[in-house]
This record gives sequence, C-alpha cells and structure tokens, in this order.
Amino acid sequence: MKKNSLNVIDPYRSTQFMPIHKHAILLVLCLLASACQHTVTPDAELNAKQPQHSELEGSRWQLVIIQSIDDSQYTPAAGQDFSLTFEPDGKLLVQSDCNRGVGSWTSTQPGLLTLSPIALTRMACRPDSIDGRFNQDLAYVRSYVLKDDNLYLATMADGSILEFEAYGKPAVDCELAIGSMESLICTDDGLAQLDFRLNALFRTALNTNPESKN
Repeated sequence: MKKNSLNVIDPYRSTQFMPIHKHAILLVLCLLASACQHTVTPDAELNAKQPQHSELEGSRWQLVIIQSIDDSQYTPAAGQDFSLTFEPDGKLLVQSDCNRGVGSWTSTQPGLLTLSPIALTRMACRPDSIDGRFNQDLAYVRSYVLKDDNLYLATMADGSILEFEAYGKPAVDCELAIGSMESLICTDDGLAQLDFRLNALFRTALNTNPESKN
C-alpha cells in the first residue's frame, strides 16, 4: 500500500504562506515610497492655486508703427484705429481699422506673450489701410517689452516689431505740463484723446511729406 505523499511547503521560502506581518510591512513601505514621490508642500500647493497675473492686464494700446526686419515701416493713416485691449480674464479685444475682433491672450511670465487666432468682422477698409499686415503680425506675436511707457510686440524670430503707446495718451508730457491748457489736457480724458488724435495726424503728415520736418 502506497503511502500518501504530502508536499511540504516551507512557509519561510514561499510567498504563498508569507506571514501576514511581512505583507503589511511591504505594503506600508510601498505606500510611503509613493507618497514621497507625490508630496506637495503647502507653499507649492498655494502657489499653484493662485492665478498668474500679468502687467498687461486691463491695459489698452494704440498702434504707432510696425517695423519689419527688412526695414519696411507701416504706419496707420489719419483716422485709422489699430488697438489692443488686454482684458483681465484673458480676453483680447482688437480694433483693426474698420474691423473689430476678439480673441484671447496668454502670458505665462513677463516678456512672453501668445495671442489666439482673432475672430474679426469682414468689412472692407480703405485701400491704404494696413489692416492686412497688422492682422498677419498678430498671429505670430511671441514676446513683448514695456519700455518708456510704450509696448513693443515681437513676432517669431523678430520678423516684425509692433510699437504701441497707451490708448488716448496725450502728446503733452503731463509730468512737465506748462500752463493751464496743458494741465487741463492731462486731467480731462476727452481732451487727452483729442490731443492724442491730433498728434497722430501730425505724425502722419510728417511721414507723408518728409520735407515738412525741416
């Protein structure tokens, strides 16, 4: 009569019968390792929740000139309005001469700027309008600089530089205002915008007739 053979399993060599306390220890070690890899400090968590503010928020700018890498210059003619408004919620309002548009803007850190495609109305502007060039350059903007109260937008590889000044900014230097008239222009928004437009017309006249500069 054959004896029943039993396969004796050494509990210390087989993981099948590993003591429960050893499993628990391994589980705790795994959890600790995972927690260490994903630990977020309170300060880092707070910073992640805080919105990233930009110095462009709430500002409105009027185009002065577009300077191309090939030295070509594009200046708005008299009565043409090219402006950008950077809304705090990330919305971008665009005035491209006779057309208006809306898009969005993103600036993850000072100096960097990207603009989404702009949805524009499709009115036909004057033949001398630079709206085509303006709209084209906006699509390639990648950076900006604020200098001497003006805003400079640079496209990819610095192909173009778009120079803006504060919208409605009077031509009068309000820090050096002389007399009651200049002081009044600096304190009245309506007069400031009229002075701004008059200055734009004057610049256009100079660009149209360079001899008038002499």
